[in-house]
Order: sequence, then structure tokens, then C-alpha cells
Amino acid sequence: MKKITAYITSSPFAAIAAHVLILLTMYCILSFLGFIKGMPTNESLIQYDVVFYKSIADAGYSYAPGTQSNVAFFPLFPLIWKLSHLSSVMMSLLNLVFMLAGMVILNKVLRLRRSEFLLLLSTPSLLFCYIPYSEALFFLSCSLFIYGLDRNFKLALLGIFLACLCRSASMTFIPVLIFTALFYIKPKRTVENRKHIIRFSLLIAASLLALLLSQFIQYLQTGEFFVIFEAQKQWDRVFKFPTFYLTTWDGIRLIWLDGLAFLTGVVSAVIAVIVFIRKVSGTGKTISPVFVFSIGYLALVTVTILFFSTVDTYLGGTSIFSLNRFVFATPFFFVFLMLSFRYFKLNVKLILYFTLISAVVWLLFNAHGYIEGLTIFDLKYFKTKLYFIITFLYSLVYVAMIDKNKRLQLWSGLYIFNIILQLYLFNGFFNGRWVG
Repeated sequence: MKKITAYITSSPFAAIAAHVLILLTMYCILSFLGFIKGMPTNESLIQYDVVFYKSIADAGYSYAPGTQSNVAFFPLFPLIWKLSHLSSVMMSLLNLVFMLAGMVILNKVLRLRRSEFLLLLSTPSLLFCYIPYSEALFFLSCSLFIYGLDRNFKLALLGIFLACLCRSASMTFIPVLIFTALFYIKPKRTVENRKHIIRFSLLIAASLLALLLSQFIQYLQTGEFFVIFEAQKQWDRVFKFPTFYLTTWDGIRLIWLDGLAFLTGVVSAVIAVIVFIRKVSGTGKTISPVFVFSIGYLALVTVTILFFSTVDTYLGGTSIFSLNRFVFATPFFFVFLMLSFRYFKLNVKLILYFTLISAVVWLLFNAHGYIEGLTIFDLKYFKTKLYFIITFLYSLVYVAMIDKNKRLQLWSGLYIFNIILQLYLFNGFFNGRWVG
């Protein structure tokens, strides 16, 4: 009996059960208090990108020049939706299963404490794994890739192939794979380096194969090949230098969320540069390939969104819309977060560096002036500063958790706070409000 009890309390499945129970309880409480309204239905979940995924599942791909066509979306998720014949609510539940399965796989690599496991599950942007988006399937595929990169190369090939059938990730993965491969090239170890290069070349080939397969499927249904790049132009995803100050869709309601994703990408880029310099100089610690790949991915996806995003016609700055789901709703953020907890030590120097980086980032969002949406109040400049200070303090809590003792003290409060944010954003989505 003691062995059974010990297994239940240490198993990730026990944490999942507890999390689902807490999530449902908090939903009921917030509904009773009037902070969130309604329940997701088959109709209310058909919002934003879900419309395109459902159109592919129902009638396949179609392409019309000059309009937003569903060829911008990749085939694996709508194929599963088509074959399963599930409603949008049931598809959301299946996505939840996909995400939780990804978490179980990820747990085998990260060896998470139950408190850490629960904290990751509370990440606000994981709401995208509760709706009929491809995020949950991408999360599962990338978790499989991470597990394979750590332990079983064949699973890494399968994971990256499936991930690149879920989303247009190939063009991001390939440069990051090259970066990771270069990181582990060792002088005067020709045989070992050759094996290493072959393995990463196979990973690049798997991602390219998935891209070609998805484009071939679209060609069979539309008669057009590689129209995804043309389709992206209809969302104004074309290269342009950023215009400051940065903003996002729905402005003040989501600047904190996409802004925190941008901050995460900038921090990842700084860490990537530091670890690479230390690697070249021979002064660095041994670093896991999954960590190197994760920081590379987070940095590159942030740069990509920054240079391939539209200028907001109302606010005038580059809009980094959707960045939060490309960063936070991925296992790469979880790897970055958990391994940062283990690789770094909390000290005054680290806090000062983080504060400096944060200050620069928030200045790019016009923290020194004021942001639209607060101007209707008195003391609009003060309220803008308060908005960004609160956002900074929220991120600083994560930095403080690098210290194991502080992590044990802070995780439960942060977990509940994150659950509230997650449910608020989820409720906003199926009530027609933009989230990402």
C-alpha cells in the first residue's frame, strides 16, 4: 500500500488530476463571482484561426490570390480533425490530452518536482492547447523531439517531422538546428563530429521533408505549389524593419502578455550569445542540447515576429501579435525556464542584468511615455509606469524562483495567479476577444 501511495504522489498523473480539479474549481468560482462569463460551446470556439482549420477539415485547402486563404495553415491538425469527426468542444478536449501527454514526455527529460510540473501547467498561454488550434499537437510533437534529442534519436526525427507538419516551423527549426550542431562540434574529434553532423543533417532533412509534404498536399488540392509564402503576405507577414514603439493587437489588454514573450525571447538571445562565447573560449559549463536548441528557438521566433510583422494602422508601431503563443505555448519555453533554474544562481548581479534588459524592452513598448487605453484616466503617464512596473514584478518573481527555497515559497501563489490569468484569457477567446 505504501508503494502505491508513493507512486500516486510522485506520478505526473496525480499532478495532472489535481490540476484539472483546481482548474474546474477556479472556473466555477470565477463564474460565480462574475469575472468570467459563459461556457465554451461548439459555436463559440469557432474563432479566429479555428475558422481556417475547420475549413480545411471540412472541405480541404483552397487558394484565392489577394485574400486570406487557408493554405497558410499546415495539414496535420485539420487532418486529425477530419478523420476524428469531432465537434469543436471534443476537439478541444482531445487537444488537452495531446498537451498533457506532451507534459508527461517532457517530465521524463526535465525530471520535474510536482510543484514545478503544476507551475508549468498554469502558464497562461497554454489556453491555446484547450481550443481547436494546432498548438497542442505542436506541443506534443516538440516534446517528443526534445525527448528524442535527449535520449532516442529516432524519436527526435519523428517529433521534428510531426512538428513541421503542424506549423510552418521548418524555417525556424533549420537555423536553430545548425546553431545547436555548431555548438557541439569539438576540435580534433573528426569521427565524433562526422556522426554529430550526420544526425543534425537528418533532423534538417526531416523538417524539410515535412515542409515539402505539406506543400504537396496543398498542391494536390489547389493546383498551386508553395503558395504558403504568398498567403502569409495577406497577414502582412513580410520582411520589414520594425517601427517603434512596439505594440500588439488589442493594445493594453495584451501588451503585457506579448511583451513578456518578447522579453523572454530577448533574454534567450542574450543567453545564447553568452553560452556560445563561453563555448568558444572554453570557459562554459556543460549544457544540454535541448537547452541550446530551446534558447535558440525562442530567440529566433522572437526576431522573426519582430521583422515579419505588420505596423498597427491605429497605433503606428510594429505589432508583435501572437508572439505569446509562439513562445509560451511551447515546450521550448518550459525547457528554457526549468534549466535556467538549474544553470544559474540567484544573486544581485543577475537581478541587475535582468532589470537592465527588462528596462530596455519596456522602453521599446513606450513605457517612458503612455500607451493607448490608459489615456482615458487621469495621471495617464503614471498609470503607464504602474502598468509596466507590475508586469516587470511579475517577471521578476520567475527570476527569484531560480533560488530553490524561494521557488518553494512562491510557486503556489504564482500557480493560482496564473490559473486566473489562463481562465480569463480562455474566457475572452470564446467570447470573441483576441488573445493570439
